[in-house]
Amino acid sequence: MFSPTTYTSNHTPPMTWNNDTLSYTNTSTLKVEGMTSEDVVIARPDRAPLRVGKTLDMIMDRLCIIEPSFQLMDKYPALKEAYDAYKIIEDMCRAGDKQDE
Repeated sequence: MFSPTTYTSNHTPPMTWNNDTLSYTNTSTLKVEGMTSEDVVIARPDRAPLRVGKTLDMIMDRLCIIEPSFQLMDKYPALKEAYDAYKIIEDMCRAGDKQDE
């Protein structure tokens, strides 16, 4: 078990799990703090446990989602220019999607 860890969910009634204690509060965010384990694991009936961090890494890799490295952008100005251009194009595409609705 993790120590100290707080889990909060948006159930009705909302629930907070602090270490081995389960109690209810009102919030809409799952927040995990002070975790000593390398990943959050969700136990699922009749299925393999789901490792959240590992799963998100796999999804980001498969969808080619790249996290920007601002340190590299400082070192390589051309990378910063490409990132800025990408963000402009991304905003244009999102604006176009909203107009289509």
